[in-house]
Amino acid sequence: MSGAGGLNMLREAYENKVPVEGKVAETCKGGFRVKMMHRKVFCPVSQIDTSFVEDAEAFVGSTHNFQVIKFEENGRNIVVSRRVLLEQEQEKAREAFMQDVQPDAVMEGKVTKLMPFGAFVELTPGVEGMVHISELSWSRSAKPEDVVQPGDEVSVRILSMEPRKDGKGLKIGLSLKQLQADPWDEIGDKFKAGDKITGTVVRCADFGAFVEIAPGIEGLVHVSEMSYTKRVHKPEDEVSPGQEVAVMVKDIDPVKRRIGLSMKDAAGDPWMDMEIGRAHV
Repeated sequence: MSGAGGLNMLREAYENKVPVEGKVAETCKGGFRVKMMHRKVFCPVSQIDTSFVEDAEAFVGSTHNFQVIKFEENGRNIVVSRRVLLEQEQEKAREAFMQDVQPDAVMEGKVTKLMPFGAFVELTPGVEGMVHISELSWSRSAKPEDVVQPGDEVSVRILSMEPRKDGKGLKIGLSLKQLQADPWDEIGDKFKAGDKITGTVVRCADFGAFVEIAPGIEGLVHVSEMSYTKRVHKPEDEVSPGQEVAVMVKDIDPVKRRIGLSMKDAAGDPWMDMEIGRAHV
């Protein structure tokens, strides 16, 4: 094919929006030189993929379909885009997803990114949902990186699906924890009054501290249950979030999902120890 013939075909592809195959020849300032119809055309770095390009060199040598988005100066200024075609494919995938999948469905997906507020999961190419941190685990102290890592294959339940306000794609809410057993359903098998255990302080309130004694199971240590030796006015004076503490289970109410805990009973009454010591003297 002559250069002129290739140029005419590129013009027609531009006018009719027909995809053209091209090979990424090299990187250049702002993007790539793409070999297409015996010519080198320009693809901006923002148009090579739908996501941010961290390693431009990784595209060199690869062959893709592109759309000609600019044809000027009799072919001396030709700009192409792969991103346009990818977005069209993703839009078709989203439409099919909306027709085939409904809330409450269980799907397999791949974790793509972690954020402080949750994890993004790709359900199908071009369709991502988010698992809010509150839906990652029954444990309220767990961070996203404690539960999943990018690349992990996970099963999720779809909680909600709605179009984004900007009109681009779907806003999909997902849950991991709803596919796991509710730890409160098995609370009677794990703990009973009088058990001494170690837990992690998750937060403090004016009246006491909440301690996680198992994933998703929190109990309250009331300020009056913090110390035998002194009167505690502020829980923060005794404990802080993240601290491990020994506690004794005082009472369990599975219906109200409440557990009463005691730090002072787990430590023992020092005055009782003194009385026992005197008795042996």
